[in-house]
Amino acid sequence: MATPGERWSEVAALFDECVELAPDEQARRLADLERVDAALAAEVRSLLAADVDADSLLDAGVAAAVPDMLTRTTDPGPRDGLAGPYRLLRLLGEGGMGVVWLAERTDGAYEQQVAVKLLKLGMDTQAILRRFLQERRILARLHHPHIVRLMDGGMSSDGRPYYVMEFVDGLPITEHAARHGLAVRARVELLAQVAEAVAYAHTQLIVHRDLKPSNVFVNRSGEPRVLDFGIAKLLEESADQTQTGTGLRVLSPAYAAPEQILGEAIGTATDVYALALMLCELLVGELPLRRRAVTPAQLAQEVTHETVERASTLASRLPPERAGLLYGAATDTRRLAHQISGDLDLIIATALQRDPARRYATAAAFADDLRRWLTQRPITARADAASYRLLKFIRRHRVGVAASALIVASLVAGLGTALWQARRAQVAAETALRAEEKALQQAEIATAVSDFLTRDVIQAANPYRGKLDIRLTDALIKAAPRIDERFAGKPRLAGVVRRELADSLFLAGELAASQSNAEQALATLEGAFGGADPDVIASRTSLTRVLHRMDRYVDAKLVAQKGLDALGPDAPPRLRLPLQVAMAGLEMEDREETKAVEDLDRLIPQVVAEFGAIEPVHIDVLDHKMRSLMGLERYDDALAIVRELRSGTEKKFGVGDPRTLEWIKREAIILTQLERYDEALVIAQQACDATRATLGENHYATHDCNMRLAIVQFEKKQFGAAVALMEPVAAFRERTYGKDAEGTWLASIWLARAYQRTDQVPRARELFERVYASAIRLNGETDNKTLPFGQTLGMFLEQTGNHVDAEKLRRKLLSQSKASLPAGHISIAKYAWDLGETLASEKRDTETVAFLEEWMPQWDHHFPIKDSRRVDAHQWLADARQRLAATTRH
Repeated sequence: MATPGERWSEVAALFDECVELAPDEQARRLADLERVDAALAAEVRSLLAADVDADSLLDAGVAAAVPDMLTRTTDPGPRDGLAGPYRLLRLLGEGGMGVVWLAERTDGAYEQQVAVKLLKLGMDTQAILRRFLQERRILARLHHPHIVRLMDGGMSSDGRPYYVMEFVDGLPITEHAARHGLAVRARVELLAQVAEAVAYAHTQLIVHRDLKPSNVFVNRSGEPRVLDFGIAKLLEESADQTQTGTGLRVLSPAYAAPEQILGEAIGTATDVYALALMLCELLVGELPLRRRAVTPAQLAQEVTHETVERASTLASRLPPERAGLLYGAATDTRRLAHQISGDLDLIIATALQRDPARRYATAAAFADDLRRWLTQRPITARADAASYRLLKFIRRHRVGVAASALIVASLVAGLGTALWQARRAQVAAETALRAEEKALQQAEIATAVSDFLTRDVIQAANPYRGKLDIRLTDALIKAAPRIDERFAGKPRLAGVVRRELADSLFLAGELAASQSNAEQALATLEGAFGGADPDVIASRTSLTRVLHRMDRYVDAKLVAQKGLDALGPDAPPRLRLPLQVAMAGLEMEDREETKAVEDLDRLIPQVVAEFGAIEPVHIDVLDHKMRSLMGLERYDDALAIVRELRSGTEKKFGVGDPRTLEWIKREAIILTQLERYDEALVIAQQACDATRATLGENHYATHDCNMRLAIVQFEKKQFGAAVALMEPVAAFRERTYGKDAEGTWLASIWLARAYQRTDQVPRARELFERVYASAIRLNGETDNKTLPFGQTLGMFLEQTGNHVDAEKLRRKLLSQSKASLPAGHISIAKYAWDLGETLASEKRDTETVAFLEEWMPQWDHHFPIKDSRRVDAHQWLADARQRLAATTRH
């Protein structure tokens, strides 16, 4: 027979399932339940009745905000059955303020089914309308692969706001796991992905506040999506709004954190609590809490004294038939309990602490521990220390402990005080000694760097104390050989000074010299102090950065990975994070932009917590994310990051600082991609003028800025001006990087495009073909870094009327991209679009229609509605169909 706690868990789970259903579906579900267990059905009915009561917990005060809500039946939707251009097909669900419909577009722009959330009839009070619009605003901020996407919005014919989301064709996360009999590790992996999505929402200052299985769906591909931000809270709101007021308090009792029920402050730890409850239910099919109360007062009293059962304990008590429904026939509950016990139990228990301050501070930290469990690494959660348990015991038994203490105190006071004072003095002395040694070491390093720069660089550059006759960067390079002699027998000083020199040369654009000195610094330090020394790790980070800039991605990965291997999983974040950021940034270079964004989103909160905002590591992580987003053509999101960094660097370093100028230049690049050319031209010119004034005409940053300005001029059809700027840039890059470097190829491609538009077609073709051949020679014909250069050559051939050559090349590129990229990757869709363009231009209508119909769903998925590629593809298809129809009639 089930215990009261088990009975209530079943009632609560059924309530959460039924409350989301439409009335007719809810009635059918309750009728089915009644045939199996009439008493259980009655309990669920009573909760559902309380849910719609004006004084219930779930929507306390909503009746006052919307007086006629209790008298209405299910919202039938607008009379015309439309929400803007979307035809409403069937009701998917109904909540406190909105109804969700399955819908499709009526204008033929695309055929994808979507979910439309429409404000309920009569719910047009200021409070409800503000909440609905805030939900839409919240979704608009969120761009994460595991959060449902906002696609559109507007106003229906009967004057109600709506918004359009992607339709997740799947099941709630618990049902998905049971339906597919997922193993424990697969369930933890699924929940880790959800936690990472929630962590991303937290970085956008959004707390969900209503996480539960019915708000996390898993699609047919096994990918989770977090839904329903209807009661999400913006952390940036004023402090008086941070607590949930009684007027519109909305929560699910079974999944609510104690602070929600008690009306206390809500924060990121609130979502951590709900994630842990979901994980427990995902693993054992029930919640670890025994909440039986229905009224708010009873529930608040109960929460104050409730205890949480271990997930492994719940697993060990699972009836065989219940375990079979969760994991499949013949599931061994003892083995299941053993899998969950230990670290996994501890992770859940830590996240379910009554005090939010004692839980994981963020969903990212919770997700990180799940990842640690999955990879069999030590977790960061730890059981309560003995001192903490002792303190709790004393608080529970104040009188008894006080009496005992009086008896014992006189016996042990003298000896205890002496021992305590001696140990305290010893610890303080050891701490002070370590701090003094560290301070002396840092002071010695600082003095050595200063001395080297003064004597070996500046004075060497100016031996007669007159006008400097060589550049400072030349002086740095000339001084490098003297480092080993000056710091002979002092490997730490020699290595750190050389690393500082390498970093200075990197900023000066002297990449080859920077690489050489970074490698020497690493060899010196690692040989003397081993792979895990902080200065060794810093040198690896420096070398990784310069190798990345030189397009030597494989070498950069090897250097960074060796550092991570040397550190191990328990290394301090300050040592580990810079290398992890570098590795995530390198994923982008392998066209794994989506994974890069996911990994970087997971790292951003950790980086800010450890280093602070607008510090070098934070700038690096946002830079990598910005470039990954650009690779995914998410230019608006990339622009938001660039403007955040521009604002931050302006405040910290000043408007004319090179670190600020870099982000002004990036802003111009993205504005160009967004076809906002006038804005881009002003900003690019501003960046180039300031860079030239600060760094000189021949600095790599000046040439780089000139290339960006030339690209904007090209887009504005100022082709002659673009050629004039781009020719010296291409020559500089070839001298600096060599012919077989991606940085050189990029400049050559833009110069070739400018030649093409100034009727220098032979010169253009020579450059396009040279770059493609160089990429094949360096990376291989099917490499993802080679294919884009074949694509540019194919575009040139198509535009200059070489259709046969263009088709041959484009067919090859499409085939190679399918073989080398993940299925559904946006780049495959781009190569297919190129081939579709050639087929359409040759008016091979039968073949064109078949090809376009095959690829149109992919283009509609990847390209925005107003994207010219998508518009062109639909026009090609319409024209080809029309010509075929005309041929048939005749």
